[in-house]
Amino acid sequence: MKKLLAILLIVALSIMGSSFAQAAPVGSLSVTQGSGDSLNLSGSCGASNCTSATFYAKSNQFAGSNFMQIGQAQVDSVGKAQISYTPTWTGNTPFKVNFLGAGGSLIATQTLTFDVVKDPSGFPQSAIQFQRPLDSTGAIFVKILLTIVALVWLTLLGSFFLVVIRVPKLSKQASEEK
Repeated sequence: MKKLLAILLIVALSIMGSSFAQAAPVGSLSVTQGSGDSLNLSGSCGASNCTSATFYAKSNQFAGSNFMQIGQAQVDSVGKAQISYTPTWTGNTPFKVNFLGAGGSLIATQTLTFDVVKDPSGFPQSAIQFQRPLDSTGAIFVKILLTIVALVWLTLLGSFFLVVIRVPKLSKQASEEK
């Protein structure tokens, strides 16, 4: 019994050791200032089977505080993919790249936060600040709609209570008084 347990332990450790040795290759992501207002996003995949890269930027306004796809590029022979992106918001912006292999399988993911310091050219700063929606605008709208739905349901339940419980009692009282 002890020998069997020792053999099982050795097999389990060898399987765990081989899975750690086959860890996913690490990719990298870099962001540099491009020409004009654009940024150059460059990703490098450490695996030879990377075929494409999908780039994302985090947005609170349009994607529900999730990453929103901003572009795709094919990985070249040295494992690099690059896109040019013109940001529409200033401030710290998280970027992400997913490296995909054949059949769309995820090979590596990298994230990086970059401080965007320039708004799109041609617009005065005050106009850009004025046009930006509040982060909480969508959440407030949803809460108002849910409150209206709850009030409608309370009204329906109150009407149901009157019809099912109160009306039979009233009709019974009316018939007893006759």
